[in-house]
Parts: sequence; C-alpha cells; structure tokens
Amino acid sequence: KAVGGVASSMKRKLRGLYRYTSPDGIHWKIKDPIPLFRDGFGMDSQNVLAWLPSENQYAIYLRVWTKDKPGDSVLLKGVRTIARSVSKDFVNWSQPQRMDFGGTEIEDLYTNATQPYFRAPHLSIALPFRFSPNEVVLSPEKMKTLEITKTMQTGISDAVLMTTRGGNRYERKFLESFIRPGLNEKNWAARSNIPALGIVPTGKDSMSIFVTRAYGTADCHIERLSLRLDGFASLHAGFNEGYAITKPVKLKGRQFLLNYSTSTRGYVKVVLLDQNGKEIPGFSQADANLNRGDQIDQPVTWKEKTVADLKGKVVRIKFIIKDADLYSFGIF
Repeated sequence: KAVGGVASSMKRKLRGLYRYTSPDGIHWKIKDPIPLFRDGFGMDSQNVLAWLPSENQYAIYLRVWTKDKPGDSVLLKGVRTIARSVSKDFVNWSQPQRMDFGGTEIEDLYTNATQPYFRAPHLSIALPFRFSPNEVVLSPEKMKTLEITKTMQTGISDAVLMTTRGGNRYERKFLESFIRPGLNEKNWAARSNIPALGIVPTGKDSMSIFVTRAYGTADCHIERLSLRLDGFASLHAGFNEGYAITKPVKLKGRQFLLNYSTSTRGYVKVVLLDQNGKEIPGFSQADANLNRGDQIDQPVTWKEKTVADLKGKVVRIKFIIKDADLYSFGIF
C-alpha cells in the first residue's frame, strides 16, 4: 500500500492524495480515482503512510500549512507543518488533524519521514527536513562557482529529530540540528539534507539514514549516514560519576538489557528502587554488578537476584554512570 498525489499548484480538480496498491511493490494501481483530503491541504511534499502496530491502524503523516483551510482556492499559506489522518481499513480515513509539538516553536518542517522504529515499533521516529526559506549563507559569487541553480539560492535546511508514541503529538526533546549540512558547501543552498523515509537496519549493530545532498546542483546525490543501534541520543556522564532516576515503571519481563558504551575507567550500574525511592533489597547499589565495555543488548545482573524476581512490581530505575553513554534499555 502507498499514498501519492498531485501538488496544490496543479489543476484544482486533480489535487489531492491518492491511495495505491501493489501485489509485488513494483506494479502499482490507483485504488480509488477520488482523492483523499482534496481541499485545504497543500500536500506538495513527502506525505507518508505507516502501519502503527501499537494503535492497530494506518496513519498518513501529511504536509500541511498553518493558515490553509478547507475550501481555500489558494493554498500554501503560513508555515509548513504536519497533520495526521488514521484508518483501520485503508478505506475510511479520519479528517486530518494538525500535530502538536509540545509547545515548542512552530518551524517550517518541509517533510516528516515518520515511521515506526524497527527496534521499538510503539515508538515512531520522525526526521523532518527543517527549512529556513529566507536565509542565505553562501555569497552570490560562491553560488555561481558551485553552479547552484537560481531557484535553490535562497533558503537553507537541515534535519531534526522528533518522536511520537501515537496520537497527534510529537515529542521535540531535541531542537538542535540532527543532520547538519557539513563541510560540503553545496549542502548550504536550499533543500539539501533531506532524510528519506525510515531508519534502515544495515548490520547487527548498526542502522542507516539516507539523505539528499547537494540539491540544486549537478552533483545532487544520496548519502548514507550510519549510527549504532538506538544511537539517536544518549544519557551521557563525564569522568565524575552521576545518576538518573526514571519515573515509576511496572516490570513485566524476565531480562533487563542495556545498550551502552564506556571508557576503560567508566561503567554503568543499575539499581532498582521502590516508589518511595528506597533501594530494594537484592537490587541495591552494593548488589549491582558493573557494566563496562561497548554493548548493544547486554543483560544486567545483580549478585544474587534477577529482574524476574520483581515481575509485576512497580519500581523506579536508577542508572549510575561514569565516563559512559547509555543509549537505551529494555525489559523483555
């Protein structure tokens, strides 16, 4: 299944988002000649389809504009942003609702690339192409030397990291750039640095993102960027030991796994606390074994107990970290 459409700048009778189906992913046919969301949505961008296992439904994350309204004859007004429509059957779709960004500044998000993360499908990763349409970095002389096409000489862009756990809310924990233009000056013109859809596993301990580079030049190409699994961000500690404590969580699994990287002097310890913050016997700091090295799915151990002994209990997890990065944890 897929969705695709005609930009709002085309003839009004054609514009809209259409559904497509294919038996093999190669040969496609339109499912219905009547488009979805015909009026009020300037969808001249990457409108993406996702199956959300945690919600047991399809979702389309589509590009809209903040000041467009249903029935408008002229679209593309305001700031580029994102809306979501959902369906249980790929036939009947909800009216698109604009996504909320947790009170953060509304920025021009040209594309969104929202897809469930293959390691944790209840969590979707979005890598929007953030656009500053009126900014210019390169001089006119430099643009001429680099042979950047005229229509791409105004505007600069990068990519940012967002997540969603379903519903109409994105979490923007990080406002900083996630993928920068970098050293290649051709990436500092408009519409470069656009992530393609999805994060792809490319090894037992790595994953990749594919990004458009040098857009607007004869050298336009796709570049592969690689990360360790779960390596979007980390809880980092310097040489002085520090700690972080989670909100209360209910333990349902039998094994506690860590994804971390330490120095030769660094480590990660895991301590389990009751809801009042008191160490649970058998899972105290004195009972916790050191986790040292560089591991993706390292089982956490204590001297005598296992996490299975607390199955069904509500605890808070205390991570004690020195000269290390903690990327993720999971209880299975």
